[in-house]
Amino acid sequence: MNKFKSIYEQKKLFILLLIVFVLFFTFFFVTKTVFASNSKATSPKLVTSITIERGDTLWSIATSYMSSEYDNVDQYISEIKQSNGLMSDTIHVGEHLIIPYYE
Repeated sequence: MNKFKSIYEQKKLFILLLIVFVLFFTFFFVTKTVFASNSKATSPKLVTSITIERGDTLWSIATSYMSSEYDNVDQYISEIKQSNGLMSDTIHVGEHLIIPYYE
């Protein structure tokens, strides 16, 4: 009976250590991912609304509002399109766009 209790205690200890190990590595990787995704953001992301004027393109708008938090203009244009539900690069005079930007 004593031998059976000892094996049971060893299994409990093993399971406890396994749970601690999994939690530790889960915390480590989640924390690393969060810090990596926020490492470029030096200020809070804000939004503004603009009215499209004659001659405006997504490229010209993006180059006006883009900051160093974005890797390139294409990435920023993609975010503008996603923020506005645009499926193409076509915009029209008089429409309003939501423009995300960093302060």
